[in-house]
Amino acid sequence: MGPPVLRLIHEPYDQSPAMYRAMEEALERGQVRAIGVSNFKSLMYENLLQTCDVVPAVDQVEAHVYHAQRPLQRTLAAHGTMMQAWAPFTEGRRPIFREPTLRDIAEGHGKTVAQVALRYLIQLGIGVIPKSSKRGRLRQNINVFDFSLTDAEMDAISALDEGRSLFGWY
Repeated sequence: MGPPVLRLIHEPYDQSPAMYRAMEEALERGQVRAIGVSNFKSLMYENLLQTCDVVPAVDQVEAHVYHAQRPLQRTLAAHGTMMQAWAPFTEGRRPIFREPTLRDIAEGHGKTVAQVALRYLIQLGIGVIPKSSKRGRLRQNINVFDFSLTDAEMDAISALDEGRSLFGWY
């Protein structure tokens, strides 16, 4: 078994630049394969870039159909950092599985609402890490690469974006 694949700073701290430098050293020594951050907004991320040598591989942030954080995603992509969504199903903060827009689109593709929600983020270029302990749901979550959402469907889902956190992080 090799080194951990990815190490992240969980959230912005005053000590984040020093913490990130330590992770860069671990990367250089081969103790990790990639490093990144979590819950860094654009300004925090850009400030970190001024102090680091290795561009974060990912910024793991809240992202779902109600808060896709497209401006942040564009900032990250411009520097080569992948945005990765935690809570793509809102962790119960919203009844995403009963969302009429998603249900209609899912029905049209013969997919589940969860698959449509994940496919939406993936088509935006956002990585997803859905949580489930049930084998059937794990299979469904990975089975999102055999269909694409149309531009009209993407626009309909984008209209659900409220531009605010459901978790109070931002």
